[in-house]
Amino acid sequence: MDAFIRCRRALLLLALAAPVASAQTPAHRYPVTSDGSTAVSFGASARVRGEGWSNFAFGPPASPPAGVEYDQVYGLLRVMAHARLDVGQRLTLFLQAKSALTSGRELPGGDRPSDEDQFDIQQAYAKVTLPVGAWRIALSGGREDLTFGRERLVGPLDWVNARRTFQGANLVVTGPAGSARLFWAHPVQNRQQTWNIPDSTRELFGLYLARERTRYGADAYWLGARSDAARFNSTSAPDRRNTVGARVFSRGPARRGAFDVEVEAAYQFGDFGAADVAAVMVGSQAGWRPTAATRMYLGFDYGSGDDSTTGKLGTFNQLYPTGHPHLGFADVHGRQNVADLSVGGSAVVRGTTVLADVHNFWRASTQDGLYGADGSQSRAAGSGLSSRVGTELDLTVRRVLRPSVPLAVGYSLYLPGAFLEQSGTSETLQFAYVQLGWTW
Repeated sequence: MDAFIRCRRALLLLALAAPVASAQTPAHRYPVTSDGSTAVSFGASARVRGEGWSNFAFGPPASPPAGVEYDQVYGLLRVMAHARLDVGQRLTLFLQAKSALTSGRELPGGDRPSDEDQFDIQQAYAKVTLPVGAWRIALSGGREDLTFGRERLVGPLDWVNARRTFQGANLVVTGPAGSARLFWAHPVQNRQQTWNIPDSTRELFGLYLARERTRYGADAYWLGARSDAARFNSTSAPDRRNTVGARVFSRGPARRGAFDVEVEAAYQFGDFGAADVAAVMVGSQAGWRPTAATRMYLGFDYGSGDDSTTGKLGTFNQLYPTGHPHLGFADVHGRQNVADLSVGGSAVVRGTTVLADVHNFWRASTQDGLYGADGSQSRAAGSGLSSRVGTELDLTVRRVLRPSVPLAVGYSLYLPGAFLEQSGTSETLQFAYVQLGWTW
């Protein structure tokens, strides 16, 4: 009954949101002053997704807990709306509300904080912008999404229903040479049925430099992170670490024979309890277009694991990533103690984009366990177990039905390898979804 009520409430909220789009004109910015320098603007979006799982978490244990399913189909709904006030080019006030609901998820974890947040504030900040010659200096404070590069380390995690956000301050300097962002923030803790609050036990701060041109670009960064209670390789302790890294990329034109490449690497140092931290990460992909409408790629991702017995921790801390597009759409893996060799391709056929990907996963260190997409350790290392984890096949179809109505359909098949077979349940995992979006 509870699942039925949740589903009915979600559908009602979507029904109430839908008429807003047809009742408004296409122009969502409305001048307040006669010269148009002060204006208000509005926008909204909705997303409904049906997910189906077979053998979630590779199947139930020998004695499954009561009331928990491992094969299930359920629904997710997210509605977001925002308002913005621009006073000249100097002051911006921004407010964005959200409601993320489920139809009653009965998989392990139930309706997780990443799935449901009944009503809350996604973003609410004030920004002051000052022009200085050819440069602009912007200072903002409040609750705000953070997106860096390809989101391998920091992103809003848009795939999950409740979405991630941060609360703090940003200083951004933008000019002809690129941009520099100096920031400090706490991740916002999703409390589902009460108002969300900043998580005082964790913080993220640093400096992010970016330079981008039409065909190429480069980023460099230092990210500092604190967590009062982190857990790596079955050990819990306070974690204080620094991440220094860089990303370079080139974009090929959409024509036959064009190449593109991206490489990102980072090194971490700091303290995990009494242990020193020394960890690395690599993300890379190279693509080639046989025709203007097709692309093939080869990728490699790596996050170090812990293999030291000398008082050092080698497990990479993935921080706050959007891992979904990088490490398989079934979200089995996080960017910790993982090596992933991937190959895939895409084709655009009469406005429909079809993507196929194959990921081959290993543990970077056999002395460390398997980590999930949320960064938690899902299986311990064990003794003498294989490094081979498994193979994932992803198929995705995307089409824009109308300019503001994107449709996506996906299917993932995960074939367990020797480590999963040796360490616990190892049934073949299947995941499928249908997602329809709307923006105004």
